[in-house]
Amino acid sequence: ILITHRKVDHWFRNEITGALIGRLVQTYYNLDDLSSIVIKPTNDPREAYVIPSEVVIPTGTASAEQSQAANASVEAQNRPARTLYKTIAPHIPQNGPERFRRQIVSPEFAEDQADIAAQQEAIRQQQSQTRRTQRKINRLERSHGVTPHSAVSDERRLAGLQLLQESNQDANA
Repeated sequence: ILITHRKVDHWFRNEITGALIGRLVQTYYNLDDLSSIVIKPTNDPREAYVIPSEVVIPTGTASAEQSQAANASVEAQNRPARTLYKTIAPHIPQNGPERFRRQIVSPEFAEDQADIAAQQEAIRQQQSQTRRTQRKINRLERSHGVTPHSAVSDERRLAGLQLLQESNQDANA
């Protein structure tokens, strides 16, 4: 839990907050004393937890004890998520012994992705062809001393320049 007061961040985390990730909870705190907060995950008046403030350690100059305390706080925060993952992981057949989880997508989405990939490849090929054509036009214009005409399509300019090149080759032969 993060509370920003007077442009200063105050972090509160432990194993209890780790179990409550993604849930809306009621939080009670005193802005004059942010050493701890009280959270109520349910409407039950008997269920409330006091969460101590996370000690901010200086970057680069933290002692080994300070670093260990900060790491222990993060470990406590992440423990419920790891426990939950270890509980459900064997029931996901795609997870198996692999290190990284595969992405599970619906067949319709996979088909859409294939269509999109095919369209993207067609666009790349068209762009590549356009660049090759433009390079040919630029080379031929330079070799024949022709000024570029942007009002004429690339295909017509290329055809005209190739015709000019053929006529020059015939005249030189």
